[in-house]
Amino acid sequence: MTRFIPVENIVGMKLDAYLRQYGVSEKALAEATGYAQGTINKLRNGKINPTLAVLEAIAKATDGAVMPNDFLSYCGNATSALMAETAGAAALTRQLVKTAIFAERLMIALPKNIPRSR
Repeated sequence: MTRFIPVENIVGMKLDAYLRQYGVSEKALAEATGYAQGTINKLRNGKINPTLAVLEAIAKATDGAVMPNDFLSYCGNATSALMAETAGAAALTRQLVKTAIFAERLMIALPKNIPRSR
């Protein structure tokens, strides 16, 4: 089963990686984006979901190192994986229904003197 990471955690991981890699402080990023340092900290720690406006401000402040579509492409991949799992579950459900129908027909076909257990 695929394990999905919440979007706010993806944002936090990307922000954390950017800040560490480039040696940028939360305070400096906050000033560059126009958002409070507390907001940047909460995003970095996965405490809040980002808005598109915040993601756009971060993209601009990081010169494109952290882009909104980074998160959208992840969501697309997660959606594709979920759809594949759902299709697999649907196929399993269809097979179980066929098996149940077969078992019911088998029970009906049994002679009357054989005890049936349910």
